[in-house]
Amino acid sequence: MSYAVSSRPIRRPAFWVEESYTPEDPAQPGIPDVPGEERRRLLWRLLEVQGYFASALSLRPPSVEERFRELAEAWRQGVGPTSSIAELAMHPAYQRIIGLGPGVVPLLLRELKERPAPWIWALEALTGVDPLGPAEKWTFEEVVQAWLKWGREEGFIE
Repeated sequence: MSYAVSSRPIRRPAFWVEESYTPEDPAQPGIPDVPGEERRRLLWRLLEVQGYFASALSLRPPSVEERFRELAEAWRQGVGPTSSIAELAMHPAYQRIIGLGPGVVPLLLRELKERPAPWIWALEALTGVDPLGPAEKWTFEEVVQAWLKWGREEGFIE
């Protein structure tokens, strides 16, 4: 179905309501009573705007992995070369990563394997696991290796 305004047909988009619009009808809902050419330009602009919003609303939301990648990058840029554990773990992007839930555990482990960073607090918060146990002093490398071993044993990573 198409709609004709003046002599130029307008194809009906999927989101268009099933109403008949004719340029001669001054009582059309939502369309001001504007003469000829200006009315046609207004209708075309209305279709453009409706198409823009319809396509913007139909965009798929980002996947957990995409969101994780965005947040991880924001975290890296936000903390910079800091050494404060509190600053690293309390950064809003780090906290949002934890907020993504257990689905990010494999992503955190992969990230830990590829680019070791202090993801230990996020992993502990999400899993409730401490693979090395408390009361000893461990190096960062030992902690990373313990988490990677745990991830392989649990089937999260290869």
